[in-house]
Amino acid sequence: MPKESLRESLGLTEPPMNWFCGFGHRATGLSRVTYSAVFERLGEGEVGRKMQQWTHFTGNPATRRDSAERKQRAASVQEANNFVTGIVGFSPREIMDRARQLEIEYKGRDAAPFPVELY
Repeated sequence: MPKESLRESLGLTEPPMNWFCGFGHRATGLSRVTYSAVFERLGEGEVGRKMQQWTHFTGNPATRRDSAERKQRAASVQEANNFVTGIVGFSPREIMDRARQLEIEYKGRDAAPFPVELY
């Protein structure tokens, strides 16, 4: 029997706030929301690596001209998607979309319900 995802075992309806962190400038407030170390360390750190792989190759797909090695790495996007979804219960797209929603909601602020660092 497959192990329950965090979403299932914790009864989550959306990715928790501690999976995100924000950055910005003191003068202008929060400008960017990304994934926290808490999120990236899930699955013994593999969630962070798979999320980076998914993000990179989803936004930068392989083309005919690419090397066989790059094509093979790009083809692993579905495996990365399945891994992240299996561990956390949310797809990489859902997590990325939530980060963007939070970025829009808290843009320009100096505080949020997740850690914020202003430089």
